[in-house]
Amino acid sequence: MRADHLQSTSIYAGAIAAATIVLSCQLAAEPPLPERATVPTFVSTPDSLAPGSGQAAQAFAVLERHCARCHDTRRLKRRLPAAGIANILDLDAIAARRDLVRPGYPEGSPLYTSVLTRHMPYDVFQDLKRGDEPTPEEIAELHAWISGLPKGKSCQAAETPVLDVSALIEQDMQSLAPDVATRRRYLSLSDVASACDGKQVREAYRHAAAKLINLLSRAEEPFRPELIGKDGFILAIDLDDIGWSAAQWDELAEQAPAPFAVHNDGSRNPAAAPMRVLPTAWLAHLAMDPGVYAHLVGIPTTLPEFFSAFRIGDQQPGSAPTYRLDESPVTGGGRNLSRLIASSQLPVWTAQDFAGGSKKRSTKSSDNLLETRVILQLPNGFPLFGLYNREGTLRLNVHKSAVTSEVKQAGAAGAGLQCLACHGSGLKGFEATSVTENAPPGGWQATRDNQAFYLALRAIGIPPALEIDGLEPVIALAERYQRELGLYQVAAELDLAPTELTKALHAAEGKTKPIARRLLQDLITRGEFNELRRHLEAPRQHKAPPFESDNRLMLADNEIRLSLWTEKAGYNKGEQVTLHAATTAPCRLTLISVDQSGDAVVVFPSEYQDDNLLQPSVTRAIPTPASGFRLRVDQPGREAVIGVCMGRDRKNPPGIIHDHELQPFTLLGDWAKHIKHALEADAAERRNAGRPAKRKRRRRRARLVKRPPTRANKLPLPQDWTMIMIRARPNKDAAFTAPTPNETAPPASSNSE
Repeated sequence: MRADHLQSTSIYAGAIAAATIVLSCQLAAEPPLPERATVPTFVSTPDSLAPGSGQAAQAFAVLERHCARCHDTRRLKRRLPAAGIANILDLDAIAARRDLVRPGYPEGSPLYTSVLTRHMPYDVFQDLKRGDEPTPEEIAELHAWISGLPKGKSCQAAETPVLDVSALIEQDMQSLAPDVATRRRYLSLSDVASACDGKQVREAYRHAAAKLINLLSRAEEPFRPELIGKDGFILAIDLDDIGWSAAQWDELAEQAPAPFAVHNDGSRNPAAAPMRVLPTAWLAHLAMDPGVYAHLVGIPTTLPEFFSAFRIGDQQPGSAPTYRLDESPVTGGGRNLSRLIASSQLPVWTAQDFAGGSKKRSTKSSDNLLETRVILQLPNGFPLFGLYNREGTLRLNVHKSAVTSEVKQAGAAGAGLQCLACHGSGLKGFEATSVTENAPPGGWQATRDNQAFYLALRAIGIPPALEIDGLEPVIALAERYQRELGLYQVAAELDLAPTELTKALHAAEGKTKPIARRLLQDLITRGEFNELRRHLEAPRQHKAPPFESDNRLMLADNEIRLSLWTEKAGYNKGEQVTLHAATTAPCRLTLISVDQSGDAVVVFPSEYQDDNLLQPSVTRAIPTPASGFRLRVDQPGREAVIGVCMGRDRKNPPGIIHDHELQPFTLLGDWAKHIKHALEADAAERRNAGRPAKRKRRRRRARLVKRPPTRANKLPLPQDWTMIMIRARPNKDAAFTAPTPNETAPPASSNSE
């Protein structure tokens, strides 16, 4: 992008002097590629994942040095992976995740921008622990790797019609006896896998679904869902096989986000009682809520009631084999472990966690008791998880002050199925001091008690050590639901053709307009999708939900989420272009154009529009008719428009200081050199954080030179990045052709707050 300072007559009412910014190529809204489901990784060693040479090898070295300690299961320096990323060194799998990497577009890749904005590594920049930070050269290596990733076409199967779930289920139910059909229910895997994915991917997610349903089962035996259809996207369940009533299933079906119009008799008769298919990833996400999990499996509300319900009798912690750990992996204080036996002869383990500094407490002391955790072996061999406070009342989470920072960062401070983060393969072995006389070794006892769980997994065909992207399979399912969504995945979940969805998005107005426009050129969060779905779907009559899980998907207060879009799919040469921006929290917007040669210029703010404050729920147009300048396309090709919105009172990103008396539009020059300069400026600001600002100002050409802003602390600056691509027609007279679904996906935003 270049600045044209020629005086011209505005096309708007009244003749004014207008500066014209000439875009070197055509601005276009490119629809994203169909989502590629995450490829699950199984047993592999880090060395086998390391590339031999080239840009990938350099990026691998950077990620290994700065990220693997928190985000790769086999290189962790902590107990649990953080932020749902556990395979950061599997470059192929990471490159396939559009919520982390947009091949060819580093500035639209959250993996890159989180490092660029110094939000990662978390321990160095957020916790301010000692450690090396990525150098500008290392960040450039990540940039080069993402830039060099092939922008390959997606598989043709992504363009096939949406899977006809209703027809598959109707055909299945009509083949069953009436009493069997009445009990028949289904899980859909279409929200985590597609026809583009191989057999191994679908099989891994089927294992995850089977494990999930058995963890929620109340039956005596482990259960293996039946596959429906040749691709295995639909799993059939008999309610008797999991010990559920129809009312329990319908309670979930009333809240299912993607209902299918199939009824209990297998027909589409509106008068029949409705039955809905449950999306598997949604069910995993819902069940991860400790309150929902306790409701589904019927965990008693007090510890005495728990012992009574499972007929543990008079045996209480302290009278059974008991072991003491000096440090609880959850709270960091002392921990007492007890092994009890239910009347059914099934083992029950309790863990009493004490406050920090109480490591020497005896098993009979409860002065500093924080909580009691319970793991009960169910008759089907799977574990049940309970958490009770010091008074013995069921609790649904642990206060952040009562857990270690590592556990808090990994999101494992909760209860219920969140315990799978540590206990996905059952009880963990331990070395501890025996408190009870003649008690067998605790580690040996835990290993022996795990045998029933291993046998149950094998009985339904699940490998005990199975991981998906380094995560326990059920947790991986829940994490998959929470990732950002593109146009094709949203269309599939709404049971719409992509063309139908595109028309609906263009027609959206009001509160959902920024979300709709973002989806046309970008990705949206699951919380944003829920807002959009309420606008696009016809109102449904359903009961008030007994629990609510969507709150976990909403943005935190003051979290910045920047959306940037253009109104039209394409522009003719010389045609004016208007950019639109919206945000979820107050922030200061900077728009930077980077052309094909790498030259960068700030098009907003400028001499003509210097107020760059964005307020929530207010869409800002750049330029406006009264701005005194225009944006227009000039030459064919591609370039990027990068949006950066800074939180709090920060007006500009580090390294950018405007002098509009000297330049109407701030020229940044070579973008790669500017990034290095911006990193150096940010480092200097952090070094001087908290120091009083110097009053002395230098003068340049009889004008005061603006000094860099001061910072109160060394923490990263709150901000959000987003990016749209500019794509030009080769000539003015050619008819514009909208990009096909197989064209390269545009980058999307990364939330760096």
